[in-house]
Amino acid sequence: MSMRVTLLSFIAVCFCLSGAIFAQSFPGQGGYPAGYGQPAGNGPAMISNPYGGGFTPEGQQPFMIPNGPHAGASPMGQYRPRVMNAAALGPQGGRGPVQPMFYGQDAGSGDRGFSAEGTGYMNPSQLFDDDGEEASPLLTRLRPGTLPGTFVRLEYLFWDLSGPGNVFLGSRQVGNIDPSVPFRTVAGTTSVTTLDSISVRDTSGIRGTLGLPIGQYGTLEFSSFLMEQARDKVVADGVSPLVATTVHLNGKQSNLARLFDSSFRAVYTTEFWGGGAQFVKWVPPEGEGFKLAPIVGFDYLNSNENLRQEGVFNANRTIPNVNSKVESDTNNNLFGPTFGFRAELKHRWFTLGVEPKLMMAANKYRIRVISRNFVGANDINLQTDINSTRFSPVADLGAYFRIHPREHITLSIGYQLYWLARVARPHEVINYDVNAVGGVPTTTNITAFKNFSDQTIGGLTAGIDWHY
Repeated sequence: MSMRVTLLSFIAVCFCLSGAIFAQSFPGQGGYPAGYGQPAGNGPAMISNPYGGGFTPEGQQPFMIPNGPHAGASPMGQYRPRVMNAAALGPQGGRGPVQPMFYGQDAGSGDRGFSAEGTGYMNPSQLFDDDGEEASPLLTRLRPGTLPGTFVRLEYLFWDLSGPGNVFLGSRQVGNIDPSVPFRTVAGTTSVTTLDSISVRDTSGIRGTLGLPIGQYGTLEFSSFLMEQARDKVVADGVSPLVATTVHLNGKQSNLARLFDSSFRAVYTTEFWGGGAQFVKWVPPEGEGFKLAPIVGFDYLNSNENLRQEGVFNANRTIPNVNSKVESDTNNNLFGPTFGFRAELKHRWFTLGVEPKLMMAANKYRIRVISRNFVGANDINLQTDINSTRFSPVADLGAYFRIHPREHITLSIGYQLYWLARVARPHEVINYDVNAVGGVPTTTNITAFKNFSDQTIGGLTAGIDWHY
């Protein structure tokens, strides 16, 4: 819960900062781009600059002058005038005819017209603060429109991670292929715990994306995401029916079961994160309509899961507690080239798109199983590890709907689905076995073994884009 609250707080802060930055990007318009304007007031027209700012005498309403090339309005004090030193630029400043500073009524007439140190001109390449000092060039470079094609995207993820399903914690027995159904033993009615009640749904996460234009060729996108750790557990009191873990005997099926008459619990934990880079090649024509872009990239995904089983046996409290533990852990590192395409229907106000991709992934995996005091208090602690690499393709399907309320802001909602093939999962890699002499268990032989299945992860996304 704390991780989810932290993520939601971070998203809220980022939204607030984005709004503040957007407002600062258009100081003369109260956050609106030039040309949006504000309601015209009744104050006399005084200044309208080519970039949308304007002034009225203090205490009067803002105004709008319609006859400027980019006429706009702002309350007094919100616009910082840009000033040009005409002498430093030469007769024409080396940039063609110098544009007049003022438009509208009585521009430059002396009673209502103003000029910077008598020049009457301005230089759009220089930005001065209220005290006449030159402002930081970084502020100018980060203004909207200064880095065409560059964008930053921040998304909140609300995904479901696939759980273990209806899996029982034990081995199959002779004549009993489903020991999760209660069965009789000399100690009483017994059953094996299943994981069907484990749920790792509704998991929160965050994803960030940076897009950089590569000339006229396309866009290079870098992204990474992180899901919060999802955890659930099954708890049994071990009294009625008795909880058991069925095992093989010397590697062969048997009717043997390890009983827990005091308590038993199984805790399942899963984590998922990743990132990558991809090149998106946009195919002409530009503008509105249907767009199709091939994608090539390289991705990395990590799926890390853990299953911890803990049981207590005390022979109806006649002996000291024997605490047994079986823990399995799987770590799948998937990486490889990605191929796909992006299809979009673009409109001035919205974009509808899908993005299917396939990663030809190598899976460098680790399987670990640990057993402690399984046969009894004097049993050995046994750990086995398997480390290897195999081919595990990954399918990635994304769909989204985006609206463009402002020129440099995009809001989106979508759905993302990952399908991971042939990955190791902790509930499927445990070999439940004990060593025995004369049919009597002596030491544990619970070990790891190779076993692979599929995993699906996906859900809703909601985000905001900032376009430079």
